[in-house]
Order: sequence, then structure tokens, then C-alpha cells
Amino acid sequence: MAIDFHAHIITPEYKWGLKSLNIDPLAVDGFALPDWSAETHLEFMREAGIERSVLSSPTPHIWCDDERLTAKVHREVNASMAEVCKKHPNKFSFVASVPMPYTDATIEEYRFAKEKL
Repeated sequence: MAIDFHAHIITPEYKWGLKSLNIDPLAVDGFALPDWSAETHLEFMREAGIERSVLSSPTPHIWCDDERLTAKVHREVNASMAEVCKKHPNKFSFVASVPMPYTDATIEEYRFAKEKL
């Protein structure tokens, strides 16, 4: 079974999070975020012979000086990734995004993702 362990997911919540944190992907990475959909990714997987993709957040990374806002954005992003995985349980898994460098918030988000998502 072919598994893609490095697949980025760009949900509306991720884009909202970047905007909320005043992060401009073009300024940070030099290119705009591409569009993403589960359907398009599943088609790519079929064409490439991939049975499962492990989804994770792309760059730019979700972070700002406001710990609460950073944690809130990570929560929304993780919930959106979990929803995609629930809709396609045999095709997608995900790696939770955590609000580093905020240690307490990171531990809280890790536990939430592990126990609830």
C-alpha cells in the first residue's frame, strides 16, 4: 500500500487563520496558496496509486504574538482537517497542528486532537 506521509491541506479555516493572524503567504513564501479540495486530492491519489494520505498544514506556519488567537486558529484548522478525515476515513489521516512556541497551549491542543478528533 502506498502512503503519502507529506500531504498539505489548505482548508478555508487555514486561509481564515492566516488572514486573522495577518500572515500573507505571498510575502512569506513568495507564492500564493493553491486551491485544495478533497475531491481533487483523491483524484491525484488515484492517478498516483496512493492509498492513503496523511494531511498536515502547509507553510506559512500559523503563529503570532497573541497566544490565544494562535491557539484558536490551530483549533479551527485541526477541526477542519478532522472533518475531511471523517468524510474519507479510508483515505485520509492527519497530523495535528499545534501552537508552538506556546507550551501549555501546545499540550492542550495535542490532548484535544488526540482525545476528541
